[in-house]
Amino acid sequence: MREAYLQVESAALSRFADLIPEKLRESYMSLFDLSDDEKTIIKAADKLCAYIKCIEETKSGNTEFSAAKESLHKTLDTIQSDEVKYFINNFLSGFYLPLDTL
Repeated sequence: MREAYLQVESAALSRFADLIPEKLRESYMSLFDLSDDEKTIIKAADKLCAYIKCIEETKSGNTEFSAAKESLHKTLDTIQSDEVKYFINNFLSGFYLPLDTL
């Protein structure tokens, strides 16, 4: 499954590169050459975004997101990242508040 995903990702990136004018291609494509640290942070940010979406949905009464919220919460607890821990400790509680109290 992972291999198939990587192939799709590579094909999409190749198509994207073909759309960029030749003069600009190298500059733009270098933006997709990420370090392992950058990939880790992006993956963690994606998990945080998904978790926040689950918070918003469950606050709105959509219980279909409850299981995903719990699963993502457990995943976030296992991420060994100072950035993620900082975000959780300093900002996440705001997503549980109603808009008029922010």
